[in-house]
Amino acid sequence: MSASTLGKRKQNEPSCNFGPCIVSEEHMNTYMRDESGNNPMITCENIPEAWKSWSDQVEMVIAIGLESDTTGIKTIPQKPPLSMKTDKRFTKDKPNLPENYVCIRRTYDNIIRIPLCKSLPLSRNYKGTSKTLPTMFIYIAPVIGGKINHGMAISSEKFVIMSKRQPEVLAALKQGKPVTKHGVNSSKRQRRTENIKQLAADNKKLCEQIKMQQQEITKLKDQNKNMTTFLRLFDRQATMAIGSESEAATIMRVMKMTHETISNMHWMKDDIVQAVQQKQQQRI
Repeated sequence: MSASTLGKRKQNEPSCNFGPCIVSEEHMNTYMRDESGNNPMITCENIPEAWKSWSDQVEMVIAIGLESDTTGIKTIPQKPPLSMKTDKRFTKDKPNLPENYVCIRRTYDNIIRIPLCKSLPLSRNYKGTSKTLPTMFIYIAPVIGGKINHGMAISSEKFVIMSKRQPEVLAALKQGKPVTKHGVNSSKRQRRTENIKQLAADNKKLCEQIKMQQQEITKLKDQNKNMTTFLRLFDRQATMAIGSESEAATIMRVMKMTHETISNMHWMKDDIVQAVQQKQQQRI
């Protein structure tokens, strides 16, 4: 297949499309890799029945080509990043594939779609010393009888893969200006990183505050438990003494126990001191 026939097909002949692409004046078909929701897809149409490998199944190999001539296809040094797990497993079970190729299997249909991941390489990675971006194309050939049939291969129209940030950089370089200013997306990422750091710091402070509050709650629960035990003890003493001959002596003993117990309760010492001081001031 010569370079002049790549992507050129007559009506009702097998065809291959890659997208979604936008059409630009400088690069024609352009795929923006980091565009939100812009998931790449290969669509094959008018697949002939001769592509069937067995029963109603179709096997095909896929590569991303840079150049094509009479000697074959020159591919990029990266396999097409398949998206579906079934496609990845099927390729893994094909260890004898040509380098930088993947293999998938589908039930025969007039239209076959192959989703890819966004981890496609940018065209600028392969431009070398050239000032222009090299074009790429999707190359697909059927596997018939266990062998790749390059004579029946099809390819997509040529395209370039770019980043949304790249046009601004390319324009600056084209005008001979140094690219030192951060782009809009770079500034957004920087602000987002700073916001994440601030949120992490705030979260750490909140965790420390929650930990301190939990410790305070635990301490108050212990104090409440001790006070409850203390009051129940005095209640039993008073119940037993009321109406008995030792009532006066019991009251004095309870008062003494109260004084000693409060003196041993560190959280009550400040309150007792303040109460005594207030009573002394009132007497004066």
